[in-house]
Amino acid sequence: MKTLKGLFALLILCCTFFACDQREFDVPPYEKPVEFTGKANLTIKEFIEKYQAVEDTLKVTANDTIEGYVIANDVSGNIYKQLVIRDETSALIINIDQTNMKNLFPVGQKIIIECKGFYVGRTYGMFQMGGYYKSGNYNSIGRIEWPLVKDKIHLSGEPDPDIAICQPQVVTASSYADLSNAVNVGKLYKLEGVVWADGGKKIFAAEAEVSGGAVDRVVSFKTDNSKTVTVRNSIYSDFASKMVPEGTGDVVGILTHYNGKPQFLIRSLDDVQGFSSSTPDGSKDNPWDVTYAIGHQDGETEGWIKGYIVGTVAAGVSEIKANSDLVFTAPFDVPNYVVIAASANERDWTKCVVVNLPAGSAIRTDVNLPDHADNVGKSLAVKGILKKAPLGAAGLSVATGAAADFILGPGGSVNPGGGDGTENNPYSADQVVAMGKGVNVTNVWVKGYIVGCVPDQYLANAVFTAPFSSQANILIASSASETTATNCVPVQLVTGTIRTALNLSANPGNKGKEVLLNCDLIAYFGVAGIKNIVSYKLNGEGPVDPPVDPPVDPGTGDGQSAATAYSVAAAIANQGGSTSTTQTWTTGYIVGCVKSGKTSVASADDVWLGVTSGWDLATNVIIADSKTETDINKCVIVNLPAGKPLRTEVNLLDNPGNYQKTLTVKGVLRTYFGKAGLRDSAGAAEDFILQ
Repeated sequence: MKTLKGLFALLILCCTFFACDQREFDVPPYEKPVEFTGKANLTIKEFIEKYQAVEDTLKVTANDTIEGYVIANDVSGNIYKQLVIRDETSALIINIDQTNMKNLFPVGQKIIIECKGFYVGRTYGMFQMGGYYKSGNYNSIGRIEWPLVKDKIHLSGEPDPDIAICQPQVVTASSYADLSNAVNVGKLYKLEGVVWADGGKKIFAAEAEVSGGAVDRVVSFKTDNSKTVTVRNSIYSDFASKMVPEGTGDVVGILTHYNGKPQFLIRSLDDVQGFSSSTPDGSKDNPWDVTYAIGHQDGETEGWIKGYIVGTVAAGVSEIKANSDLVFTAPFDVPNYVVIAASANERDWTKCVVVNLPAGSAIRTDVNLPDHADNVGKSLAVKGILKKAPLGAAGLSVATGAAADFILGPGGSVNPGGGDGTENNPYSADQVVAMGKGVNVTNVWVKGYIVGCVPDQYLANAVFTAPFSSQANILIASSASETTATNCVPVQLVTGTIRTALNLSANPGNKGKEVLLNCDLIAYFGVAGIKNIVSYKLNGEGPVDPPVDPPVDPGTGDGQSAATAYSVAAAIANQGGSTSTTQTWTTGYIVGCVKSGKTSVASADDVWLGVTSGWDLATNVIIADSKTETDINKCVIVNLPAGKPLRTEVNLLDNPGNYQKTLTVKGVLRTYFGKAGLRDSAGAAEDFILQ
């Protein structure tokens, strides 16, 4: 264990702290850590309960010691002079008079705090720890002076942001009440399926709207818009001038309270996830998704929904109560139902909708699984009434099942005027846009015009006129003059000959040209996108099959360049210590990833190896010298830094087509998840090659 000689500024918590925000950005001095042998004698919950009765402030005089993991920091500037930690029992907000400490104190770092000499109490009714501050006649929690705390906060081990305790808890409209419970203050939550009231209309924090040092924006749950949450944003954050996104998505952040009312604080724009601008209305051209259908089982709402066929009801089942009451793989025996979900890989019955197939109807003839087992994984758009199935699960009641009331297709297109995804009759860009972010279709052809690119990680910031700064993607549309990002399809360009030929940064003359792509359709930038391009034609000209970049020979390289990269075996042999900072190159085949929720890898049960699907974590990939490797001890686990092209373009959760591709990557060889690892990559496009 090591003593921290630096601490960092964190969260914009309430009006008091915003009002005196001067934003000095001095970096605290950092001295070599020394060993600390103390241990926690209280959990965070026990510590809070011990001082629960404090009305304003109280100085801690007992030798109370707590420990926890950092779950937020000042990476974006939205969080200011506060530290938020969490253990298995609860979370605690700590106010500290120091700034710009994100590099000294990253998310996932375990710390031990000797609390004696600090103050506990409440500000605007919310329990916190900090220093003493007197405002007029009132005592309140202020910020701890740095000299008082620099020797009382101790580092323990290496930071690991992927551990389970640092992941957000999901809140939906049905669990909304959890946000009002004071015991949950400081915890990291994900508001799932929400809409911004100012989406597409306002930026996150306009200076003219500042109140108490910040700007309020409100989100509401799509399934119940009466349940709202206020999100506080600082004008000093690096995303203050970004547009609030349209559509439905998720918001991750720290829960705070202001006089008992819940407020939310996002740590960076990475916490604003999956938003798309299309707002479904239940029409044939803009159907509801499965999540909406599950939340509106009123027996009256009629319209179109779309999803992916994942199975049918098991024979003899009269009431669905468990996953075993559904059949997800052939053989199928029941022809009068299909089950659809938002993802083709869904296997949780509570996230599915049961669709009845009326006897003698066109939908039963074309869709039933006993006769068409290959329909599993295909999209289905269908008209009906949102009504619980006779079997007790969420359902869609289909009246006649006429041909005009459903669309079955590999891409889930709700635009019957387009193509069928073949080379001779490709999908249009409009068709792909209509498929939505849940699309997951492989090996199809799409045609459109190159109209722009996205310079960062937010579709709303798309650029349609030169100069173009990004080589990592292009936007295509059905019209060569399109300038609305939400009418475009983002196309991922991984490093190699296809990127070289198509990107607008190096080829601004490509703007307006027609491109035909053989590719996969997968969510990208939170909308239906294109990835894993294997062939293309530009303005009707080849190469249809572009030359493949020769893979780097793993050989016995010295790791000093991509051309002389270490093999995986060499990378394992050259692992550095926990303080290593030496950047080298390693190459290998992507063979899997660590399973979600794992904090360390002890056996094969902790990783996805030897499988071709099921990957559920985007923070890492596992590489090996053999495409078929299943021994984790012969692999290197590669960390994929959040918000960087290395994660966006490489992770298997979003890019299943990357399985068994060659990854050559630059980073520090040191332990990750307790195994041989590659970490601390800058994660920029020039830091890796994917082939």
